[in-house]
Amino acid sequence: MNSNSEKKLDFFLKEYERLKNEQSKRIEFRDQMTFVMLGAIGGVFSFAVEHPDYNIALLILPFVCFVIGWNYVTNDEKVTSIGRYIKNDLSPRAKTVLEDTSDTNLFGWELDSPGDLGRRHRKILQFIVDISMFCLSGIISIGLYFWLSYDKIICGCIPPVKLISMIFIALIEVVFLSVLANEIHTYSDLKK
Repeated sequence: MNSNSEKKLDFFLKEYERLKNEQSKRIEFRDQMTFVMLGAIGGVFSFAVEHPDYNIALLILPFVCFVIGWNYVTNDEKVTSIGRYIKNDLSPRAKTVLEDTSDTNLFGWELDSPGDLGRRHRKILQFIVDISMFCLSGIISIGLYFWLSYDKIICGCIPPVKLISMIFIALIEVVFLSVLANEIHTYSDLKK
């Protein structure tokens, strides 16, 4: 191998290391979003239970679900994109420099991890968990707000303008959570 090829190979290896480092950081950030979301769910629900007069806090959770869920999905997509780039772009270029004509991927992990037999089952379970945590919890929060406010609504204790505002906010939140659910489904990679 000549010095030019060695420099190219060194460049590819450095690019691989940087990509894996970024992928690792994004995985860590993405996984932290689940703990933040669990904390938010627990915090809002416990506040609403302890302070029934302030159950309007339940209408904050769907926005929190949307923002945290969106960060989760975008980071998860970048993790997948990095793996796909390494497998489909970086590995073939590095193999060219090495003059390797075999059918194997130079960075085998990028093929082994997505190709294991239990992957589809795990992806389905992950999809259910993601939808439940980031979307269903927000929908439940909206429903719980109106259920806890039912007596006040029936007796007319909530002014009509405030009630219409709460219904409008809830509808917007349902739209946001629907968009998020669609994004989670789109990037869930269930077909493979």
